[in-house]
Amino acid sequence: MKLRSSTQVQGLEPRHLLAFSSYATLIGQDQAITDFSSFNGQGQTVAVIDTGIDYTHPSLGSGFGSGKKVVAGYDFVDNDPDPIDTDGHGTSVAGLIAANAYTYQGVQYQGIAPAANLVALRVGAGTEGIADSTIEQALQWVISNYATYDISVINLSIGAGNYTTDRTNATLSDEFQTLADLDIVVIAASGNSGVSRISGRGVAYPAADPNVIAVGAVNAEDNITNYTQRGATLDLLAPGSGVISTTLAATYESVAGTSFASPITAGVAALIKQVANYLTEDDVASILRQSGSTNYDGDVETGNVTATEYSRINVDAAITYARALTTGTLDSLPGSRSLVLDSAYDRDNVLQIAYIDSATGAVKVSTQLGNGRWSSGFVVSPAGVTASLSVSIAMDDSGKIAVAYYNDSSDDLVLATLENGVFSNTTIDAGGNVGQYASLLIADDGKTVISYYDQTNADLKIAVGSRRQAYTIRTVDLAGNVGAWSSLASVTSSGTVIVAIAYADDTNGNLKYSRAFGTAGAFETFVVDDQSGVANIDLSLEGGRAAIAFRDVNKGDVKYAYRDTTWFTETVAAAGALGQSIDLYYNTAGQLNVAYYNRTKRATYVASRSTSGVWSNSRIGTGGQTISVATSSDSVISRLILDRPGRKFRELDVIS
Repeated sequence: MKLRSSTQVQGLEPRHLLAFSSYATLIGQDQAITDFSSFNGQGQTVAVIDTGIDYTHPSLGSGFGSGKKVVAGYDFVDNDPDPIDTDGHGTSVAGLIAANAYTYQGVQYQGIAPAANLVALRVGAGTEGIADSTIEQALQWVISNYATYDISVINLSIGAGNYTTDRTNATLSDEFQTLADLDIVVIAASGNSGVSRISGRGVAYPAADPNVIAVGAVNAEDNITNYTQRGATLDLLAPGSGVISTTLAATYESVAGTSFASPITAGVAALIKQVANYLTEDDVASILRQSGSTNYDGDVETGNVTATEYSRINVDAAITYARALTTGTLDSLPGSRSLVLDSAYDRDNVLQIAYIDSATGAVKVSTQLGNGRWSSGFVVSPAGVTASLSVSIAMDDSGKIAVAYYNDSSDDLVLATLENGVFSNTTIDAGGNVGQYASLLIADDGKTVISYYDQTNADLKIAVGSRRQAYTIRTVDLAGNVGAWSSLASVTSSGTVIVAIAYADDTNGNLKYSRAFGTAGAFETFVVDDQSGVANIDLSLEGGRAAIAFRDVNKGDVKYAYRDTTWFTETVAAAGALGQSIDLYYNTAGQLNVAYYNRTKRATYVASRSTSGVWSNSRIGTGGQTISVATSSDSVISRLILDRPGRKFRELDVIS
């Protein structure tokens, strides 16, 4: 869109009339109505920032004000308190969110959250662009009135531009941040210019704002529409072609565009907020993503495809997942049976941990919600399966949780993935006693990569694959007894994915490092440090530089190795029996840190490395036999430790 008076102009996403819609079945709306009749948006209000709402429509409450579905609003175009829609765009958006049940051409329809209230904020007439300053007024109205009308969700089917990374806006981003701080969920259309974007990909603004959930459109066959703008900044998919909704003059029509995928998602967000109103915007975004169905952009799609997986919403699964997360929450989690855990922030900045249940040996995943409490834990592994030695968590290409673990019951390597909010387990390697010390990552090319120890052959192996591609298993190193304590990392340099593994050579006692250019490339192996035994290895390639923290088993020291043309090693800490658990990470200033357990002191320490290579050690808390450090996308750090005396996981103070 063009600029007007030095102010960015936002455009209403255009409509395309189509003939039919089967979206209710596609996204499990019909199943949700059966399973969760009481979860209908009651107590929630969605603000529709658009062309207004035709509140006289019988499916939208036939009125305006207290006691009606459209409880309030304002017209920022004509500067009066009557936000009646004269275009129809906002009315169609509103109907997809909260229309009462109606029949159209013999088929039953209703909004996703029919018991929710609506607020109509008219910012455009549908005939020209919309200035950012006008949208800002509407956002400020919500900030001033959200408590009065119980506003929990905002929908913006408005946008301009295409942005491949998070985008801030001098006029609007401060309001979006305020709304996020108020736990108000903001959802926006990703844009309808996907076909015309020749150079580069990306979503429109405000969908590209870091505090806004960007939604693209699929058709009735669950294929991403060619007009959907997409890329790394697209968060979710929802039906947007052939959806039936309300329009002017008490009628209905079939419409298409990301404008209509966005309000369907906004309706689901209202249902999730009804499950637990304390959920933050990040919590809601995570639930929508984790409970969705995986959609790969490039299997049947044509044109400017991304070869990326996205999560398409599932209404029934979203409610089920939200209830599971919020029922029986805990202040802390029971300690791990084998002192094994791993943690990671998901794409929505929500902390997830995988661990082994202390009582059953089952693999579980727990989520830390925005209020600081933990979900009681999803059981990942099948009934009767016990796990040991390794649990590794990462977010797959669509942003959903994936967990690699060693199945102690069958001596196999297993990968668990989420689909529609349910974990399914796939045996990746069953060729002998395999899968110990599993380390999992998702490379930038979307491939799932797992390094692990093959105890039967005493080799280091790697598995590479995806949902769509069978896993290829390769031996990386077979020179003696190699592969214990494997730690996997990946980085992309000049468009090439580099995969690296640090691991123990138990035949010679060495620390070794293997790397390959490309997930299918040949591995080159180096001896990093000649020791009498190494363990508790953690590898990072952050900044394109290989850095390894590890334990010298013979001396009981914590050591650090880095590669700068050749390999160098330093002693991080040497006083006492150290390093039975180690995690290497970088803080927000880019400073290297190593968290480790001091068994002599029975405490957790953090060692920080100065620019001159000097290490300083600080005690940060008692306990800590198991340490896992997770870094969120905005570089907020959480440390998770196992407090041995109380057998409880604890989160220590946040590092910034």
